Amino acid sequence: VHLPDGRSVKASWALIKVIGDGRVYAFPTVAGPPVGDKGLKRSLVGVAKGAGRKLPFSDKARVTEVNKTLDRIDSGGPFPYKKDGTVFKNREGALPKGNYREYTVDTPGASNRGARRVVRDVDSGRTYYTDDHYRNFIQIDPKRY
Repeated sequence: VHLPDGRSVKASWALIKVIGDGRVYAFPTVAGPPVGDKGLKRSLVGVAKGAGRKLPFSDKARVTEVNKTLDRIDSGGPFPYKKDGTVFKNREGALPKGNYREYTVDTPGASNRGARRVVRDVDSGRTYYTDDHYRNFIQIDPKRY
């Protein structure tokens, strides 16, 4: 897909919608019944609002980086890392069964991808965050309010 600003993005996994003003939007396809949250780490910290989303983090720096990643997912990219958008196999079974893709959440000051990720089930839309490279997950709400 060619965006109005000249960038090209791959969006084979998403529904593409062109709005009347010429902007292009990519939306992950969401269908199917909700899945359970068995085995998920729950966060009891306050919900921080950032970019119109209600995220379960108290620090603004993390809210900013998670929002940037969710914005890239919602727009179909471009993604800064080759592994972004690839299949997350959930080998440890920490998440409910699903069709997951993984995305890097930037860690300021890190010399590599770091350990922070957003993982999304492309069938249900359920979205999870990990800051310890898949050991623990927190379910997050990627919607804007």
